[in-house]
Amino acid sequence: MLRFQLLGPVAATLDGRPVDLGRRRERRLLALLLLDPGRPVAVDRLIGLMWDDEPPRDPRATLHVHVSRLRGRLPDPDLLVRRDSGYLLDTPPAAVDAYEFLAAVERGRDEPDPARRADRLRAALALWRGDALADVMPDRLRRTLCAGWEETRLAALELRLAAELVTHSAETVAELADLAARYPERERFTALRMEALHRSGRQQEALAVFDERARSVADRLGLDPGPELLELRTAILRAADPPSTKDVPAQLPADAAVFVGREAEIDHLTGVIAARPAGTAAVVTIEGMPGVGKTALATHLAHRLRADYPDGQLFLDLRGFADGIAPVDPADALDRLLRDLGVAGDAIPAGVAERSARLRTELAGRRVLVLLDNAAGEAQVAPLLPASPGCLVLVTSRRSLAGLDNAVPLELPLLSADDGTALLSRLLGDTDRPGLAELVELCGRLPLALRLVSARLRHRPSWTVEQLASRLRDEHARLGELYAGERSVGTTIALSYHHLADEQRALVCTLGRLPVAEVDVRLAAAAAGLDTVAARRLLDRIVDAHLLEERVPGRYRFHDLVRLTARDLATDEDGTATRRRFLTAYLHTLHRAVAVVRFGRLPGHLLEAPALTRVPFLRDHDAAAWLRDERDNLVTVVRHAAEHGDHDLTWQLAATLGRLFPREHRCDEWLVTSDLGARAAAALGKPRAAALMRVDAGNRHYTLGRADLALDDHLAALALADDAGDDLLVGYLSAYTGRIHQALGQADRAEAAYRRALANPGFVADRREAAYTELDLNAIHVALGRYDVAGRGYRTSIDVARRFGDRNLECFAHYNVAHFLLLQGDLAAAEEHARAAVDLAARIGYPVREARGWEKLGEVLDTAGRVEEAVDAWTRAAAVYESVADPRAADLRRRAEKSRWQGR
Repeated sequence: MLRFQLLGPVAATLDGRPVDLGRRRERRLLALLLLDPGRPVAVDRLIGLMWDDEPPRDPRATLHVHVSRLRGRLPDPDLLVRRDSGYLLDTPPAAVDAYEFLAAVERGRDEPDPARRADRLRAALALWRGDALADVMPDRLRRTLCAGWEETRLAALELRLAAELVTHSAETVAELADLAARYPERERFTALRMEALHRSGRQQEALAVFDERARSVADRLGLDPGPELLELRTAILRAADPPSTKDVPAQLPADAAVFVGREAEIDHLTGVIAARPAGTAAVVTIEGMPGVGKTALATHLAHRLRADYPDGQLFLDLRGFADGIAPVDPADALDRLLRDLGVAGDAIPAGVAERSARLRTELAGRRVLVLLDNAAGEAQVAPLLPASPGCLVLVTSRRSLAGLDNAVPLELPLLSADDGTALLSRLLGDTDRPGLAELVELCGRLPLALRLVSARLRHRPSWTVEQLASRLRDEHARLGELYAGERSVGTTIALSYHHLADEQRALVCTLGRLPVAEVDVRLAAAAAGLDTVAARRLLDRIVDAHLLEERVPGRYRFHDLVRLTARDLATDEDGTATRRRFLTAYLHTLHRAVAVVRFGRLPGHLLEAPALTRVPFLRDHDAAAWLRDERDNLVTVVRHAAEHGDHDLTWQLAATLGRLFPREHRCDEWLVTSDLGARAAAALGKPRAAALMRVDAGNRHYTLGRADLALDDHLAALALADDAGDDLLVGYLSAYTGRIHQALGQADRAEAAYRRALANPGFVADRREAAYTELDLNAIHVALGRYDVAGRGYRTSIDVARRFGDRNLECFAHYNVAHFLLLQGDLAAAEEHARAAVDLAARIGYPVREARGWEKLGEVLDTAGRVEEAVDAWTRAAAVYESVADPRAADLRRRAEKSRWQGR
């Protein structure tokens, strides 16, 4: 049988005999394929992990060479196959020692007998022959890829030694001393060492170990020992378990040596506790994302209030989110609480309900504070709650505990920027270090991250804040830098992820692959291949786990560090499909939103997007709200499509944004998307795509006041459409080119272009677009002195726009009618239409058109001799132009000043 070994030097055996796997590069490739045996690994991922520094000039070709070499080394070359967009090693997980180890640890953990459990775990640990992948990977990459295996190895060591303590406590002392020294941040080894010494009758040595640990943790991390060590120390000092009924439990963990902020939360909770309904216990749940400081706040608050609860303070870690350790069973939790209250073991009933009733009896009439830390959920906590009105229960959890009756919830937010900086300053003992504010933001204002970076800076006195910040600025490296000893932000967040259901984890990974910081429920559903109802249900569960935020109903976002963790947890399987689903849905949603609010003049049927049910924005304000919410995502999405070679979607996204950006004069962003779209169109080699992106460039030049460059672009686009025989596109581009001729004062050429468009059956079938072109043609009639013809057209144009329900077209019509009536000398009617144009432009949020309306109104008022009003209108126009950085503002201000000075 062919077996593979990763827990040590990478190797393989066939029926017990070694297999020559060749050079280091081939063995590294084998290891990467075996990280997820039997599943394809994307070529891009392999390229990213195969080379430590710069990849070769042609990494795909070089990778193929290594694949061929490795295939030639395998006893069965057909095991290594090309699958989808990657390579797959067709072998079961059971044939890989790492997965054999994981299964063996699970079997050992489930063994009830301590001696047999120790034997099974010892056999599982014997599969390790050294550091995993040590001969093929650099340490940093190895630690990242093998973090889960290493964590399970250490957890298995802890479980094995805990089992051996029952019968061989003296023999474990030396091994535990070595492990505690080698893994100083792993508190469990120190606890086991203390317990082994205590069981061996060496109490003073056990207490000395605690004192040494307390000093070490305070010096290195500015923290206190954890609750397990504190409780163990108390038990050793008392030398009795359980305590006598005369003892008053005082089990609160030590308050944080450095605690900053949270005054608003503390004031709120103390007020809630004081105002609790008569006859009930006060129950407060403190919920929030991993690392946000729930336990620190609960402990700090408990210490503030402890004098109000003279009958005792109980503490219990419910282990709701602990790696490799099951949550505390409610029956066991009740047993512990009852013993701590002085109930003898033989007096504790058997069932959960009976124990819960006995707890309520013991607490009746007493003033006791109970701190339940790290709860898994309501079912675990509910039996532990007292009924006595003199009691207070503080519960912390990463999960929403909305199902607890009468509990007052507090969702703990991130630290404010000021509090984060203050915390970091105090942890470092230095308030003058520059760059702390940026470091706080790079840590996402997450207290755990701030404590870890402060520990690293104290441990590396030669480092500056700027040096550490420079490492954290790289998003791809940030999580890897947020650690101290064995503690890390990524591992802490991943614990919550691993406690989700399979379909919830899959959705987290899907969202982690997306390029946007915030996503609405419809796009999240599309990316995951789900219907909206199913996606919303899963998203709500992930929000309840505090891994997502829903700041606005229906829109979800990760904290930056959760997003990075989700991205790292996502495998490459289905990555391309997820991206395509998201981008396609985004294109259709964007197109629909732009169409509903009637922006621009590029009809969507000229695009070629894959079929998809469009998102039903039924009202204008829905679409406008979506576009407003997506403002920061638009360019990011186009870049993402371009970076991944999705040329078909890139140019269509860019072309659709070309209908939106002129409205807000977002020319810098427009330049980016237009350039990306043009490159994508060129890569596709499709004339229509190339022509429409050339039009997009022309529209941008026109918006910037460069009609000469815009004409070059439009004529080039029209030539592409003519050469391709695309008659429908020729019709639209003729109309667009006519507009540029008109702007340049080339009335004859503009008229010819408009008439060519209106003679095109496909173009005329688009009645809305034809109406725009009729308005443009009317302006030519005015320019050429054909006032009767123009008048007939203008009289009907506003009614036509209203029939279409197109406020953009109606605004355009009012502007043109105002100009026509100004030339005719009907100043009162011209003023009415100019004001209507301004009002409509303001209501639909089209700044440039609003500014042009004010400009035209100023001309009407100036002609009427109402100079001050004209100056006011031009000043308003200049202000609107300035709001979108339009250079026409300066000319208008000069014109206004000149008119005011002349006094007309």
